[in-house]
Amino acid sequence: MKNENHIKVLSISILVILYSVSLIGSASTLPGAYLIKDVPQHKQLNGLSCGPGALETMFDYRGEDIDQKAIADVARSSSSGTWTWDMVRTGHFSHLNKANGSFFPHAVPVAGFSQRALGYASFSYSSEDFWWDDLKGLITADIPVLLLMKYAPNDDGGHYRTIVGYNETKKEVYFIDPWVRDQKRVTNLYRTVTWTMDDFKTAWNYSEYGTPHPYWGAIMMPWSIDLQTNETDDDSMNVTAQITYPCREPFNL
Repeated sequence: MKNENHIKVLSISILVILYSVSLIGSASTLPGAYLIKDVPQHKQLNGLSCGPGALETMFDYRGEDIDQKAIADVARSSSSGTWTWDMVRTGHFSHLNKANGSFFPHAVPVAGFSQRALGYASFSYSSEDFWWDDLKGLITADIPVLLLMKYAPNDDGGHYRTIVGYNETKKEVYFIDPWVRDQKRVTNLYRTVTWTMDDFKTAWNYSEYGTPHPYWGAIMMPWSIDLQTNETDDDSMNVTAQITYPCREPFNL
């Protein structure tokens, strides 16, 4: 018996648009001080999980608060810490991926984070140069940037933290830090931690955990998906998915 309501899908078109975005304004027109508000702070679960802790902060700011143990397994965190390429991969993580870590065996997601099936657009950038003007442009666009730095200016141990603000008059920068218990630094109203600009510049000059250059940073941005369908004269259907995400400077280089 023929089903008169049956519709065949004749074509599925998927268009992925990666577009570069130049930040509005030159360095001279950016404000002298800025703070991204409402970036949540999440403590790392142990001394080795600053990467998953910083990623939980990034994800929670963008939407869903992901279980940090699941993040650690997706990021393949270990007794050596978390590598930069795994930090970026974790930003991309979706239901099409499988986690390969075993840091918290009972938390390993089978495919995709349960709180978020679709991954983010995730980019990293490192340079031999201190890319402060680009970093300011990201902050003033309300884009937190995850940084790999020394734990302290005079300590060669690596540490991930998220920069959310600066004040050039005071020569200060502000972080959301997953390790808040022993920094010996001022914690502010929005749970940010204050560093001097000089200390920041020294500590960010760090290249370990897989990054080819110092001054490593990463951003994670949601995808924009526009799904459209239209029926044809022969009771078929065309499905078009347009997937768009911005690639901010300097990550488009």
